[in-house]
Amino acid sequence: RVPEHLEWSNEEGVDQMCALLGIGDLDTNTNLPNRGQIADFPEGAVVETMAEFRYDSINPVVATPLPEILKGIINQAIVEQKLALRAAFECDRDLAVQSLLLDKLVDLSTDKTVALFDEMIAYVRDYCPEW
Repeated sequence: RVPEHLEWSNEEGVDQMCALLGIGDLDTNTNLPNRGQIADFPEGAVVETMAEFRYDSINPVVATPLPEILKGIINQAIVEQKLALRAAFECDRDLAVQSLLLDKLVDLSTDKTVALFDEMIAYVRDYCPEW
């Protein structure tokens, strides 16, 4: 039960925090490290999964096995994300551009992708001087 002095915002993040505090239970989709809830994917890879939010815990729900075509699509996303993360930690422009080129949502030529990356970095350079 939400205390009377609080006003409900309808944000699911609030529902998640309330469930973690013991104010009700919540079952919802969230991003969690894979701890076996999706078979055949690397342990620790962040995957979107159904999870049970309970007092002081978030427990992923084990999914039924995925069709092979979906495994391929998800594995591609895992590779892209690992590459992007490595690029960010190493401030490696070439790796960052490679991760963009792998992304199926970036439907640009290599030259335009490089230009897009350079433009994005220019906008955040004050916040990321190491780039």
